[in-house]
Amino acid sequence: MNYRQLRKDHTFTKPLISDEEFFMEVLDSGRPGLEVVQACIQEQNWPRARSAYLDYVEATSRERYFFGNQDVPGLAAFIHDQYQPEAYEPILAEAKRVVDLDIPLYGSKRMKFEPGAVDWNGSFHDSSQHQLFLTRFGYVLPLARAYLLTGDEAYAMCYNDLMASFIAECPVPKDDTFLVEHCSWEPLTTGIRMFMWPEAFIIFLSSESFLPEVRMTVIKSFYEHADYIARYHTKHGNHATMQLRGLFYTSLLFPEFKASAGWRTYTLEVFPGYIMQNVYEDGIQFEASPTYHMTVLRDVMEFVELCKRHNLRQGEGLVIVLEKMLEAVMHLRTPAGELPRFGDTDVIGGAQLTSVMSNGARLFGRADFKAFGEAKLPVLTALRVGPEEAARYAAMEARPPEALAAVYAQGGYMLARGGWDPQAMYVAMRSGGGVGGHVHADALSLVISAFGRELLVDSGKGVYEWDAVRKYIISTRAHNTVVVDGQNQYVRNLHWDSSVGAPAKVWDHRSNERYEFFFASHYGYTRYDDPVIHSRKVLFVKNRYCVVMDIMQAEKPHTYELYYHLPPGDVGTSACLKRIHTLAEGQANVMLLRADGGDQVNATLESGLFYYDQTYSPKPVVKYTQLAGHATFVTVLIPYEDRKPEVAEVRTLGALVGGREAKPWEVTALEVELDGETERICVNHLSVKAESFLDATGNPVAADLIPDKRDSVEVEFEGMRFATDVVLL
Repeated sequence: MNYRQLRKDHTFTKPLISDEEFFMEVLDSGRPGLEVVQACIQEQNWPRARSAYLDYVEATSRERYFFGNQDVPGLAAFIHDQYQPEAYEPILAEAKRVVDLDIPLYGSKRMKFEPGAVDWNGSFHDSSQHQLFLTRFGYVLPLARAYLLTGDEAYAMCYNDLMASFIAECPVPKDDTFLVEHCSWEPLTTGIRMFMWPEAFIIFLSSESFLPEVRMTVIKSFYEHADYIARYHTKHGNHATMQLRGLFYTSLLFPEFKASAGWRTYTLEVFPGYIMQNVYEDGIQFEASPTYHMTVLRDVMEFVELCKRHNLRQGEGLVIVLEKMLEAVMHLRTPAGELPRFGDTDVIGGAQLTSVMSNGARLFGRADFKAFGEAKLPVLTALRVGPEEAARYAAMEARPPEALAAVYAQGGYMLARGGWDPQAMYVAMRSGGGVGGHVHADALSLVISAFGRELLVDSGKGVYEWDAVRKYIISTRAHNTVVVDGQNQYVRNLHWDSSVGAPAKVWDHRSNERYEFFFASHYGYTRYDDPVIHSRKVLFVKNRYCVVMDIMQAEKPHTYELYYHLPPGDVGTSACLKRIHTLAEGQANVMLLRADGGDQVNATLESGLFYYDQTYSPKPVVKYTQLAGHATFVTVLIPYEDRKPEVAEVRTLGALVGGREAKPWEVTALEVELDGETERICVNHLSVKAESFLDATGNPVAADLIPDKRDSVEVEFEGMRFATDVVLL
């Protein structure tokens, strides 16, 4: 049995509170301005009390939100005067679809309903997420904004009917029976409704089509939502921050509720703590997914804005965290204007990114944030902040940052690019970390893009169903990293458990005009009886190629499988797969050259799954396999745009350590020739001992106790001696 079947059984749910209960138990009728309402209550004249109260709500709407319903005509005039129609036409187009009950669900999926027959608790398409998104009500925002811009009552009538239908069909649970079920009253979906509803409620107060009885029903439902979340909100992760954001909204939207002052005080006290729980000191949200980084960032941004609007103190800590999170988005952003799809991340780009960066630029006055925002404040933000703030933003300078690389050792990202233009080469590596069900087994996984196209891809997030496909998507073999003995880097028992991703250590980052260098290790496979340490070093020769060096450490032989996931499409190969290249027509391509192992490395081509914008596609996967204890894989990845390089060769060179020939896992020495240009590369693996991260009991050593051994071993290369770990000649 579930909520759908039990929702009309008052053993499990309760009917919407009556007018008498609302005015006697919920409303603080002693507040200034409610004198007429109080007199009606004393007379027990509930219809008159309701009418007087709704008049009061409308008259005080400006105090409740960023603007009041009285401001709607002026805001509409401002938008029409200052913005071209193409800036708001997508809003109108989406609202028209919603009026036709063509409702957006999860991702790009939609559902068409007949009038009066929205199935709020149905099953749609391939995932329970679709029903949740139906009841999260994101689509009432384009409805409300279209009404503001046009005054067309069709939008208001649609809103009125949707709200009345949902509240009638989805009564609030009596207790915590349905907390863990994917249903209309799971706490996350409940919390999201609480911050999706306020703007539409305020805007539609201007419409006679928003009927008085439905207005009262919506207000009562706001109360029931807040009461439910106050009792049952989640205590961890992004769910907690979204639910508290919703509770805070309701406390400000209806300060006349007796409970609102307590809700407001509570959220002001605990919300900063939940944000500090969610966000590492370096500004990265802890679930190892740019999607959920953006989710929590929006929670913080909204909380800060609401506090500012209502003259509430929230402390400087949240403002500092917000700025760090925005800086991280700026560096995570790919040249194509999306976020890398690490962890549970699908397509995050376009207006989702530009609106956040525009708002960040406005809040912090930062030209580098505006470089990734809009020239004018996005329409949706301009509606909230008004003409004066929009004009100030429009006058701001936009200038990209000077730094081309960023390392987030706690958050687990190492990021570099050849420039800030859309064609520049971009490299991002997961350097460990992450907690909870949105983390994938992707430590040291790499993505690369160049010439506006992702060339080394992440498999994506998949659909949130605990099936074989989802288990593949989160697995180590679905990522550009090494699988040891066929197992994932860490063990996940349940779909949404709070497992910690493979522990990792960032050892080095070097940067100059010619290259960026990353070095990190992960320790997920030290759980084996014979522990295995995987270290990865990436030498990014700017806007030319990447050399990826994987060093495997173990006492006994293990099966090492290095995976590289290529974009959907065909590939070309050479004998023994020493050379592999993609074959996309009219787009950028990438060539993989192997420079290690000889006959002991077996190369194969497989087919994998690629999930992008709610769609699965097959993709080619390169797998390099070897059986060894100490071992290396060395791969050179060369992006190209118009034509394949005529000359692309990698040759292994020699190097000496202490007068003897260095072993492959001690030094990587190469010559890379690319269309007439040749570089010689020497990377020393002896200076830093990756095993020094763990003590004799297998636990991490405190960071301050690990000595910095970089550049501590001398190497002889090309007749010269170098006391540096990275040489590029």
